[in-house]
Amino acid sequence: MKFNQAQEQAIFNEHSLVVISAGAGSGKTRVLTERIVYLCDLKRTNPEHRMGVTIDEIVAITFTEKAAREMKDRIRSRINEKIADSVEDEEQRFWLEQKDALERTIISTFHSFCQQILSQYAIYAKLPPRIKVIDELEANQLKKELIQKLFQQAAFVERAEPFFDYLTKDSLTDYLFSILNQMREWFVGPSKVQELRVEEMVEIQKAAVRQQLLEKIQSFHTKANDYIRQFSAYGELTAAQKKHVQKIETGFANLHERLPVREYLEICEECMPNRTDKKWQEQIPPLYDLFELEWKPLKKWWKDMSGSIGFSEQSVDLLKRLVELIKQFDYAYQSRKDYLGFVDFSDLQQKAVSLLNNPSIQAACRKQYRHFMIDEFQDTNQLQLEMLKRIDPDYQFIVGDTKQSIYRFRGANVSLMNQLEEDAETDQDAETILMNTNYRTTDPVIQTVNHIFSSIMKPEPDFAFETKYTALEAAREPESIEKKSIELFKTDEDEDQYIQLARRLVTMMEEGKPLVNSNGEWQRPSWKDIAILIPTRTQLLQLERALTAYQIPYTVYGGIAFFQRQEVIDFIHFIRWLNRPFEELYLTALLRSPLIGLTLNELLDIQEQLEEGQSLYEFLYTLKNELIAGPVIFEAALKLQGWLEAYISSKPTQSISSYLQRMFEDIGLKNSLLLQENGLQKVKNVEKLIGLLEQNQCRLYEEMVEVIDERMQLSEKEGEAEIERLDGDALHIMTVHASKGLEFPIVCLPQMDRRPRPDAGLIRFHPELGIVFRLESDEEEEQITAVVETPGYPIAKELGNLEAREEEKRLFYVAATRARDHLLMVGCEKGSKHSWLEMVEYAQSATGLSQLIEEEIGTLSEQVWLPVGQNYEVPKLLKSREVLTPLSVSEVMTFIHDKGTYFERYVLGLEEERSSNEHSPTQEEALPIKANEFGTIVHKACELLDNGIDEEQAIDQSLNKISEADVKEKVRLELQELLKTYNQKIRAQLGRPVANEWSFSFPLAQAGAEIIGEIDKIVEREGMIHLIDFKTNKIEQTGGELLSIYEPQLYLYKMAYEYQVQKAVESTSLFVFRDQHKPIHSLVFSEANEKKLMTEIQELVRRKKTATAKSEWLASSQ
Repeated sequence: MKFNQAQEQAIFNEHSLVVISAGAGSGKTRVLTERIVYLCDLKRTNPEHRMGVTIDEIVAITFTEKAAREMKDRIRSRINEKIADSVEDEEQRFWLEQKDALERTIISTFHSFCQQILSQYAIYAKLPPRIKVIDELEANQLKKELIQKLFQQAAFVERAEPFFDYLTKDSLTDYLFSILNQMREWFVGPSKVQELRVEEMVEIQKAAVRQQLLEKIQSFHTKANDYIRQFSAYGELTAAQKKHVQKIETGFANLHERLPVREYLEICEECMPNRTDKKWQEQIPPLYDLFELEWKPLKKWWKDMSGSIGFSEQSVDLLKRLVELIKQFDYAYQSRKDYLGFVDFSDLQQKAVSLLNNPSIQAACRKQYRHFMIDEFQDTNQLQLEMLKRIDPDYQFIVGDTKQSIYRFRGANVSLMNQLEEDAETDQDAETILMNTNYRTTDPVIQTVNHIFSSIMKPEPDFAFETKYTALEAAREPESIEKKSIELFKTDEDEDQYIQLARRLVTMMEEGKPLVNSNGEWQRPSWKDIAILIPTRTQLLQLERALTAYQIPYTVYGGIAFFQRQEVIDFIHFIRWLNRPFEELYLTALLRSPLIGLTLNELLDIQEQLEEGQSLYEFLYTLKNELIAGPVIFEAALKLQGWLEAYISSKPTQSISSYLQRMFEDIGLKNSLLLQENGLQKVKNVEKLIGLLEQNQCRLYEEMVEVIDERMQLSEKEGEAEIERLDGDALHIMTVHASKGLEFPIVCLPQMDRRPRPDAGLIRFHPELGIVFRLESDEEEEQITAVVETPGYPIAKELGNLEAREEEKRLFYVAATRARDHLLMVGCEKGSKHSWLEMVEYAQSATGLSQLIEEEIGTLSEQVWLPVGQNYEVPKLLKSREVLTPLSVSEVMTFIHDKGTYFERYVLGLEEERSSNEHSPTQEEALPIKANEFGTIVHKACELLDNGIDEEQAIDQSLNKISEADVKEKVRLELQELLKTYNQKIRAQLGRPVANEWSFSFPLAQAGAEIIGEIDKIVEREGMIHLIDFKTNKIEQTGGELLSIYEPQLYLYKMAYEYQVQKAVESTSLFVFRDQHKPIHSLVFSEANEKKLMTEIQELVRRKKTATAKSEWLASSQ
């Protein structure tokens, strides 16, 4: 196994502390995996070596549970390789032991590790026998209930009352939540909040302001004298300019930086000009820069400080009240959790750190866990670092990248890794390693990243939270050095950048460029190759509208405002009405919703028809005569009456999900959505809401409404449901945060001109200054002070803004490094200050970046996206292209073999098990699960075997979704039998795996169809491509019997791959599991058979467009 020099240095390092700065795409997960395997191998080959350990003496900490699972899978795969390669029995036995021990090895998140420590030492942690770990949503709900109770207490309200001159009750509540959360992530020890001292905060803030003021005066004094010394170089000045210069020189000649601050600034005020003059920029630049860059900011800062560094009586009083409110809230929250036996995520860390204060537990953990490995260390917080310090393991292996620290809002503190790197550089038993070879991204994109971020990130940071940039090195070459891989697309102010982006994407698809690399082959891009990464969700709906307008398929991951999507609102309106059918508010909302769709005029017509004292619901729920109200209103009334009868009197007797799914269909909402653009996504969104109600076991409409209301308040960032499209060919939309750890061939970055949000918050917690605030009142009453501020607030705000700006750079870095082959940046040409566009333009002015970027985009498509054949030409007389009929491969196969089954399944919409196809030639052995489900299980087991998982584990993992023991056992026996055919020898004969379950969508223009499907397996053998389709069908004698049945399918697979990849296919074959003598059966290509297939597809397309009677569908193809 080959590694580069930095990777080898990391894997085999023997220092007690190894800190690895792993750049994007540098293979850090592989290094972590190999390090673990190496340490175990060291134990086997050299038992006396101090570093050698068994695998359960290692702790590996990851940022997410998903990453932990992936790492464990990689380690398991490597151990399986070790077992297979073992020469001696003792060696094999050792690795088998490691494989068994892997399941109890701690490879998890920090929170899961804390939970394990607390469970192991529960008595020492003083935890109740049974505890429940509550997630963030549950914790927020508990806090909400407690704060409502506190605001019902007179003493709490009296203490909070002065804040209501400046804040609403909800705003104050939000600040209490936020500050308490920040404190509990920072303070070490659960009682620290109760130990807060206002007097200490006051003195600390005063001292900080004095120190900052001293530093600002010293900096100003030094720079001012530098500018003054440059005055002599400018001789031709106006009389006014000479007067300014002379006055400044005289004033500064006797000015000393150690004078009292007020006196120093008063002297400056006397000698400095009152205002600037733009002519100075040309005639005497040092005077202009002195005024604009140095004096003006210092003067403003002193004004903002109100000329004082002390606390007012009111600010001290408000600070005391605020601290007491926080303490009372914290006490109530902790007490309630103790009573209920709850612990939240912060408790897990706090209690684990407290537990590790016990010397005996420290020693036990140090002995048990000799090696600590931490991934994504840049995203750790203070508590997690304290935990590591207390355990103090023999070996620490820390991996991270400060350039990718983007979770400050979760408490991540990038300065911790910066400090650790500095410490490692001075420690003799430590080493820092730079891993900067990027294996993900092509060289032009890497060069672009280097130009941008070496320009905007300082080589020597001034603050601990700033990022030092080290250049990446690319290990991948582009498809062509002549074609630029980066586009910068600037739109005019009056242009919609999302419309322009959509047009550019359609152009990409039409031209089939830029090419993207898939498994070593350069091929035309598909929609699934493209990701649009958005910095925030604020303009997501505008982006969606643009994509929808051009019929671009997309999937949103973690979309905004789930509860504000129209389809979700409509279903919620219906549930609210069912819960309160006699309340006019909910009835009117339902009448206006698309489910009924009355206009405002029609509602007014109803109001005019109401008799005196008659309510709206009485009129509609009893309306029996169409002549009274007219056909539209009468139809609406009948709908309401039908729904009342169907859903008000009944309660769910089946599962909640089934009941609501039936409701979703019966009221017509599901069919309505399916007819809309992106309808499948909208259906999935409603089904996600149904799943939420099922999860909370809501059997009453009142309970459903309560859950919905709680979620709407507590989960503003609820994501849109992910969909499983038949072809999977949809571009991805997600936030940059959600994309971390992912990669895409083509990455689009809109909103390049966006102005980053400054660090916000009128009340803040600062780790060093404590609580700071600036409260402003809009009231003009004399007894209310307009502004009340603690002296530390401007310092905290200034540092906060600097941190936010620095994180914005890192967010841009993460976004840009998700691209594998091509990067497209889009924004309005007049970018905001500190925007990503400004960063790019600055790098263009400072480096050779412009040579790498294509800014002349060329002609953009005006057409909506409609897949067309590669050689299809639109007749000149037509203004629009033919819309191709989408057909799945299975649909084509059913049509060819059984017109009756096709009619039932695809025309009538009957479910597969209800259709009349009882003796299909493709029917498999009778099993207690559906044939397609069994096929999926077989495919998964084969893929796991390809990845090095042994057969027993592959079978176990493939069957993990079957819960019934007897069903699982029957399927297991059948699977074991079939896998005898898919043995190691056969797998080697197949060739090198290129892809599994390769989904495709390609235009078959000559048949007027778009073919959608999925190839089970693609392999490469002797440089040629071979396509394989797995079959578990029953056979009479040989698997060759199935070739005539599946011949059309294999032809379509060949066409799809050759179109998509532009590479010839050598063979397409069936792998028949029940043919243990000769499982592989290859198709012999025939032009006549291919022509026959084309005729069948043309006929299917024709019938889909014109057939109206069953007889037309059942007729044989001509």
